[in-house]
Amino acid sequence: MSLAADRSNLARLNKEISELRTKEAKEAKNAADAQKKIASANASARKASSPSSAKSYYSTAEREERNLTIVQANQAKHATQAASKTQDAARLQAKIAKDEETERKKTAAADDRRRLDDETRRKTENQQQQRREAAAARVNSNLQQRIRDLETQVAEQLEVQASSTPAFKPTAPPGEEEAYDVFISHAWEDKEDFVKDLATKARDAGIKVWYDKFSLQWGDSIRQKIDAGLASSYFGIAVLSPSFFSKP
Repeated sequence: MSLAADRSNLARLNKEISELRTKEAKEAKNAADAQKKIASANASARKASSPSSAKSYYSTAEREERNLTIVQANQAKHATQAASKTQDAARLQAKIAKDEETERKKTAAADDRRRLDDETRRKTENQQQQRREAAAARVNSNLQQRIRDLETQVAEQLEVQASSTPAFKPTAPPGEEEAYDVFISHAWEDKEDFVKDLATKARDAGIKVWYDKFSLQWGDSIRQKIDAGLASSYFGIAVLSPSFFSKP
């Protein structure tokens, strides 16, 4: 039987015991009243002035004695029932206490297992996290080392290529002794507003400039001269303007 059922039965027994004790107390009062009536009737019979009066008092005393017997029997019955139920209640109370202790121990054991499981899970999660972090650190370290290796490899390859590649040196255009320092590329719309003055000032500063106004002559192929100018220049200047970007 469950603890809940035992507690319900114990409450019922205690209620029944209380009711029986109330009945027992009531019968005890009835017994006391009957004894008083018996004593009073016997006393009155002894003081009676006539045999008939004495007989009447004795009849009253006998009736109360019979009533007292019934009352005392009921009182004893209630007391016996109350005592029996009190024993039942005591046994049930002991059983409940034992079951409650067992339940408490089970709950405590379950709590201990849960705490142990939680601690084990936390340790496992921490270990897994540490392993993940260690693995990530190794991957990152390997990646950084790989990057350094690649950088070294690229630097070495660039160095080899640089050492094996001839330095860029433009050739002088036909009919001239030196290559151009700079080639100016521009849109024709910018010629008068900006480029002409730029080319003039650069030339006046001692810079050898390829500029169409300076380098093209009547009858020259513009495309061939431009290609030759590009091939014969160390650097190029592109005048970036809305007109320049609007060209196809």
